[in-house]
Amino acid sequence: MTRDHQHTEYSLTLEIPPPPTIFSETVFPLPVIVAISTPDITKGRARQYLVAHASLRNHTGSSPVPVLRGNLTSCVACFDSNSNTGYAVFSGLKITEPRQYMLRILLGAATPSGVIIRQYVDSEVFQVQENSPTRHRPTPAHMAVLTRLIAKGLDMEIADVAAFHLGDSPMLSRK
Repeated sequence: MTRDHQHTEYSLTLEIPPPPTIFSETVFPLPVIVAISTPDITKGRARQYLVAHASLRNHTGSSPVPVLRGNLTSCVACFDSNSNTGYAVFSGLKITEPRQYMLRILLGAATPSGVIIRQYVDSEVFQVQENSPTRHRPTPAHMAVLTRLIAKGLDMEIADVAAFHLGDSPMLSRK
């Protein structure tokens, strides 16, 4: 379960969250993917330019922890112009220190006066253990979500999904 801090304009859902346990200095087995939905965007409003940012928090969520590395910012992309849902993808994430953490995804929108935070969602608490040579393998449920999103237009190849499933993806061993 994720904590979605509701704002009436947007809803954020972690489609692929961080794994419950990960090793320090090891890239997450799959990219973290967030779905951003909005009610009917056609009612008199132009689409906003949205960007999402990933940050790491302590296990209570009360303070930031600067040990997250990788692609921390993502433009929100809609795969279908008729859809009210877009996606932010955070690939190559890794954490440098063992401990318990939460991942926070902030949604920002461009305005005439600058970028403002519209919404955020926190992951469940997860454990980062001391570095290990063991590779993480994605769960079948997360592989199914990834396959579904690729079919919708996510910029990733089916061959990448197979490599993730077998634990042979270069993203799994990248340091």
